[in-house]
Amino acid sequence: MNCNEIETRLNDYLDGTLPDAEKKLVEIHLEGCLNCREELLRLRNLMAETAALPKEIRPERDLWPEIAGRMASQKQAAFPSFFGLRPSRLIGGFAVAAIVLLIALGIFWKVRQSSKPFWEVGRLAGNPKVGSEGLIDTGKLRVGEWLETDDSSRAVISVGTIGHVQVEPNSRIRLVSSRLTDHRLSLAEGSIQAQISAPPRLFFVETPSALAVDLGCSYNLAVDESGAGQLQVTFGWVALVREGREVTVPAGAVCLIRPAVGPGTPFFQDASPKLRQALQKLDFEKGGADAFAAILAEARPADLLTLWHLLPQTDEAARGRLYNRMAKLAAPPEGITKEGILRLEPAMLQLWKEEIEQRIEERMVFPT
Repeated sequence: MNCNEIETRLNDYLDGTLPDAEKKLVEIHLEGCLNCREELLRLRNLMAETAALPKEIRPERDLWPEIAGRMASQKQAAFPSFFGLRPSRLIGGFAVAAIVLLIALGIFWKVRQSSKPFWEVGRLAGNPKVGSEGLIDTGKLRVGEWLETDDSSRAVISVGTIGHVQVEPNSRIRLVSSRLTDHRLSLAEGSIQAQISAPPRLFFVETPSALAVDLGCSYNLAVDESGAGQLQVTFGWVALVREGREVTVPAGAVCLIRPAVGPGTPFFQDASPKLRQALQKLDFEKGGADAFAAILAEARPADLLTLWHLLPQTDEAARGRLYNRMAKLAAPPEGITKEGILRLEPAMLQLWKEEIEQRIEERMVFPT
């Protein structure tokens, strides 16, 4: 058996439902394959965490009227709250626990079903190809295979059972991995629209410039022939990662990516043209002092996340100016000091980021 065949049997192996002959073959493979042993460990840990959730919750009173009222008033769906947001700020603790239990069990089942060595793919228009074969209606995209569209064709990929990716014309995309904890595509060129409903950090898209990490979201990702591109998030959050650096991009924001640099600084689509131009110069064109000054001058309270991402990228003098501008736009949370930010103390940076992200999340609504 190869790795893909083993991975499709790991669920049954842990459940103890594999026939003895297949169980022996799995164990022989696991002895010599580090990757599959790690996948088995991830699956076992996920099952243990799910099993540790409370089996029964008895609230002291009927909480549904309060839950329904708050959901209606804020127009926020329960599902994004569990993909990186903070449900405790929306509803009471007992209700959170009950909803977490139901959602966790449903998600766990969905993710388990997604661990297959292929994903379904369907033709939307024209003549997309899987490998060298034209796609007449529907087919399978197997691990390692490429899906290609020309200037008149489009296709849709089912990401196991956790979402789908629409592939636009003139695109090349490959299925890299279909594991329980690693659903991964590689976009060499073209553009996609992804819609994922899964726990954070299970779905990934590799590009020549950065790795897009789903945090429970919908987004558009485009890459040109040079490897440069753009991420536009339409709902939720996406992280862009390269060489240890990570930027988080919320709904309504955009982040440019470049092969030699990675992700730039995220900005909201309604930011001023002068701010967007200055960021591009600072991130990719060595814009220097003039670009930095323009960013500070143009920043609004809504641009605090943009300024926060610049803090670790600047020297101490520029960082002090950033702090002053951010503090003027909105008072920092209690416990944050200018001295600590100048030293890039991780706890203070994280606290400030969480406060900024919470303000952004409060403006998010469920898409209709």
